[in-house]
Amino acid sequence: RILLEAGLDAGEFDLSELDDIKIKGYQIPGPQETARSLQPLFVAYDILVQQVDDTLRFFHRRDARRVPIASKFLAAGDGYAPIRVTETPHHKLSDEVTVDYLDAHNNFNQGSQVQRRNNNLSTVSTAMRLPLVLSPQAAREIASRLLWVEWNSRFEVEFRIPAPEFVGKLREGDIAVFEALGETWEVLVEKLDRGADLMLEVKGR
Repeated sequence: RILLEAGLDAGEFDLSELDDIKIKGYQIPGPQETARSLQPLFVAYDILVQQVDDTLRFFHRRDARRVPIASKFLAAGDGYAPIRVTETPHHKLSDEVTVDYLDAHNNFNQGSQVQRRNNNLSTVSTAMRLPLVLSPQAAREIASRLLWVEWNSRFEVEFRIPAPEFVGKLREGDIAVFEALGETWEVLVEKLDRGADLMLEVKGR
């Protein structure tokens, strides 16, 4: 409904992979940008969106396409390491996430659920307001997942691969799977750019 009101035709988006979602209530406070209206749904149900040809594909993170990349394609170009990794310092990551929501068990009044890490490595707290009708258990599960995702995504990974091999095969929203630095990596691709020398420059987490 949000997408249709934004002017998209039904054939321009695919929601078939989200059939398991049953929304009990969603409070949208007046007219606002489409992306802003969708963001709480993306957060609550762990949704990603990917452009495939002329269609927007909406799917759960767990259903992201996995694209294998042979090690020989990494570091294609003189002077480049296979991958470049930047880790967010632990003291900048959240040790506590609070989710505010509309409580399905309390007349839709605001409720809050908190998830904390056992080993406090920082004093950072994150609060997320979701104007969705949820059960306390569902809200707690969302808080737990948000905390896990933040720590699991603390490694930003950059690498280069040859465009002729991967244009149309690797997209933003895919999971690139490869061997590098002696271990297996699974990287959610967040950005793809066409660089010099027919190379794709990839960034992800």
